[in-house]
Amino acid sequence: MDCHPIALDVLLQTQKILRERGKIRFHKFASNSQIVVDALSPGDRAGDLSDVQLDINTIPSQSSLGLKWNISSDTFTFSTDLKDVPETKRGVLSYLHSLYDPIGFLSPVILSGRFIFRDITQLELGWDELLPKDIILRWRSWQSSLHHLSEVEIPRRYVPTSIKNAERIELHTFADASEKAISAVTYIKITRNGKNHVGFITGKSKLASHHGHTIPRLELCAALLATEITTFVERQFDTQIDDIRFYTDSRVVLGYLHNKTRRFHTYVSNRVHRILNNSSPEQWTFVASDQNPTDIGTRSMPVNE
Repeated sequence: MDCHPIALDVLLQTQKILRERGKIRFHKFASNSQIVVDALSPGDRAGDLSDVQLDINTIPSQSSLGLKWNISSDTFTFSTDLKDVPETKRGVLSYLHSLYDPIGFLSPVILSGRFIFRDITQLELGWDELLPKDIILRWRSWQSSLHHLSEVEIPRRYVPTSIKNAERIELHTFADASEKAISAVTYIKITRNGKNHVGFITGKSKLASHHGHTIPRLELCAALLATEITTFVERQFDTQIDDIRFYTDSRVVLGYLHNKTRRFHTYVSNRVHRILNNSSPEQWTFVASDQNPTDIGTRSMPVNE
């Protein structure tokens, strides 16, 4: 991938300013552009890239904030070198926390493990007591399935074209809920040279409360989550978003959002108000359940699928 000269200039200028004004050494860079690598001294590159030629050598993966970046294929990959933990409540929780997934690539997979942990919390067990045999079998089955993570590769780029030079940029966010979880996922749609490109941006899943929530209320919570992650994504972009659309398979939620006369109970009223603070009723559209990509974020999915 070619490096934009402005980005390289910003990098070098930042290095210079930090060095001259703050006596700070800004280094340990990794890039999939030979132009960037050549512009940096070997001492300023990541340790295992100090004397690497991208078009000749086998490039080691780089790690950042819990993610692995395969420079050669320009994809995110996932480590399967996961620790063994005691088969106790404490061990299971520790293991789940070791699966760092800030963007939400693995949300449907991690959700399966969180379902197991929630079942464990319903048992009258101490933190270091051995789990019941049926729970251990479920846990081992899920844990062993994670070796398939080594086969998963996610493109680093949202879409295979420049966003900066796009003719039109849209965000499309889907919301869904089940009895066990709520979920939302955001995609970007780029139009350039008359062609459309769609890419995953981020997704999020949350466990539903055991008691006191009907499906319509959970669907409403999912809609709120959808507006929250979309607002976050919109703030991160330094370019104009031409349109933002939201989708739900709950006609009850659409009724809540389009209502102008009826007064709701406090729980519903508060969430409708928060949703409409970040969206308008006209931005919301019905989507059939079998066409809603968020469905797997509420019901979970094995790694190999």
